[in-house]
Amino acid sequence: MQNSKEELNHTLLSNGLDFVDFSISEMNSNETKKIKYSILHLYAGLALAFKERVHVEHWALVFSKPDKISRVKYEEGDFESISLDKTIDLLKEICEINFSKEHREAIDALRKLRNKIEHFSFTVSREQIKPLFARVLNVFVNFIDEHLIEYIDTEEESTFEDIKGSAIEFREYVEERIKHAQEQSLSHKKDLFHCPECRELALIRYDDDYKCFACELKGVDATSVAVTHLEECLETYYDPNCDWPLYDCPECTGNQVLVPRAKNYLEFICVSCGEIISREHMHFCNSCGEVFYSAIGEKGSGCCSNCWDLALGKD
Repeated sequence: MQNSKEELNHTLLSNGLDFVDFSISEMNSNETKKIKYSILHLYAGLALAFKERVHVEHWALVFSKPDKISRVKYEEGDFESISLDKTIDLLKEICEINFSKEHREAIDALRKLRNKIEHFSFTVSREQIKPLFARVLNVFVNFIDEHLIEYIDTEEESTFEDIKGSAIEFREYVEERIKHAQEQSLSHKKDLFHCPECRELALIRYDDDYKCFACELKGVDATSVAVTHLEECLETYYDPNCDWPLYDCPECTGNQVLVPRAKNYLEFICVSCGEIISREHMHFCNSCGEVFYSAIGEKGSGCCSNCWDLALGKD
């Protein structure tokens, strides 16, 4: 039997994920009246996810009134919990989690819309709501990925994967994810590649794998990334029976995963290890035609080391 803390953990995060899962289904529904529920459920799910991260630090932090903190009431769920604004304050003060200006604006816009639905008149179309809905979905996915993924259990992870899979049906959400990929690319100083699955420029290679921030693809091989790069970035259709600008990387000895970084062919990048090589240091052997590399400041000799060895009669 689970203890009470584990049960409350499960309730907070699982319910938050379920609310967001429901909100996507409702936004996709043909029933106009379900639009309001999609907003209410998205807000509730976001608030619960934020509250869960605070709760990870200590169960008493979720009480709105410090003088009312009671272990008994906590275990019974008989207490008033902190507001969304207070939760965000605690995330900053206790968990050292800060939201960007853009993300905070999206959260505030959702809160105002939710308040209108609950307390005032509400007249808006699905198409008007979708951009905000997508922005907040992106905030939610980022938050789980960056601050809660290590606390998530198998069932919750399955729901989270369902959410991400359903979310990519919204073009607005995909565009938010592409923007996030661009931010990650800049902050981690890593090149972006087109994803072999969704073809979006949202794929980044980390130490042990690639990740597409648009469709969440993982486990892709370097060759597929190199080929997609040729077709999407260089607008060159790849034919394995023809000669295309695919070369072995001198650093990681990858099998034809070094490609032109851009259409001007001034630099080449290895999609496997990220090594960037200037075109002036790449040479084609006069004998076998294979590419070989010179060090910075050196000029190519005309032949690769293997052909030189053969010419000199070396084993």
